[in-house]
Amino acid sequence: MIVVGLLIGEFIKKSVLGVAMPLKEVVGNGLKFLVVFFTLVIAMEIVGFDVSILENAFILGFGAVVITGAIIIGVSFGLAFKEDARRIIKDLRERRKETDKKSRRS
Repeated sequence: MIVVGLLIGEFIKKSVLGVAMPLKEVVGNGLKFLVVFFTLVIAMEIVGFDVSILENAFILGFGAVVITGAIIIGVSFGLAFKEDARRIIKDLRERRKETDKKSRRS
């Protein structure tokens, strides 16, 4: 079972390397690692080992990667649209001042 997992992982890696995309080596190696990891966990569970710590480690690692990606995207968009946000806030403040002036006159 482990050998089949290794072969499938290598096949997926080579398939990704054939695609024109940035960071294809990283993606290919990551997918191969995931396939091999899941294969090992399943094989160990079939044999009778308690694999709950491996499952929890995967969940923590995956969560960390997702949170890191979300922070990177948030900071990127925040920096990219800083001037637009500044302009929108300025326009909203001016509208509020105009509305306040109109309400005081009434």
